[in-house]
Amino acid sequence: MSMILGVQPDVPTETNERGGKQSATPYAFHFLPPNAIFATAEVAKYGAEKYGET
Repeated sequence: MSMILGVQPDVPTETNERGGKQSATPYAFHFLPPNAIFATAEVAKYGAEKYGET
């Protein structure tokens, strides 16, 4: 299993402007339209069913 940068258990935490703590991340998923994420997952599911998971 490969590790994704910024998604390991030992990632440092940060405090947001309202005092909440969360893992620091180099990604900005909040800029991605939710429909694009769902469409990508739909295509991935179709491909996995047709060709198998790799």
